[in-house]
Amino acid sequence: MSVGSNNTVKNFKARIKLYAGNYEDPIWGIADDDVEQFCLDGCYDAWGRVKATGSNDINLFTDSTTSTEWDHDTFRELVYAEQDGKICRIEDVMNKQYFEDTNSMHYASINDPIVYFEDKTLKFLPAALDASTKKIHHIPEYEIDSFDTDTTSIEKFPGKYYDAVVWYACIEIVTKKMQILTDDMNNLVDSEEDPEMAQAKGLELQSMQSQLAIFTQRYENLFKKL
Repeated sequence: MSVGSNNTVKNFKARIKLYAGNYEDPIWGIADDDVEQFCLDGCYDAWGRVKATGSNDINLFTDSTTSTEWDHDTFRELVYAEQDGKICRIEDVMNKQYFEDTNSMHYASINDPIVYFEDKTLKFLPAALDASTKKIHHIPEYEIDSFDTDTTSIEKFPGKYYDAVVWYACIEIVTKKMQILTDDMNNLVDSEEDPEMAQAKGLELQSMQSQLAIFTQRYENLFKKL
């Protein structure tokens, strides 16, 4: 299934403004940094949705390393680990006393190896037959490059899901605009100073609600057939 074409998403900023409108207008108080953060949040939301479906696409989101040092600055979530060609079961360090107990469900063996976190390190049990086969597959901290140019990219994030990032950002922008409009409208209604302006803002809010519904549907549709 083709979720989205990387070729159709060149300049994230331009495309988001095309769909969600000019968010840079001072009345909205939304800056490029805010929208870039929306895009990054969208990366992880997309990952979570794909993960929930059980789709093989989860592997498109991962990075891997042969180091067992867990880098909290660049690693966001452990997806799985492997050694000697076997996937390791992820265990909790609180069960450490059972890892060598052959009668325990937490027992680690050559055929059923485990990994667990301790002292900022991902530890493997038992010792690998070939240490070079140890590998960590994780969700990295994604970074957006050239947000406002025709060469926009997200390092280590699958281009197949760039569309999802754009729609997620649009949803966040319209949601924020709706919050501002709602506050303005309520203030006008309470003050009774300008009922016509309050009515105009109410109509604008209704339009944005319809826009939000469309954006949300398009975003959710990207994950329905995985």
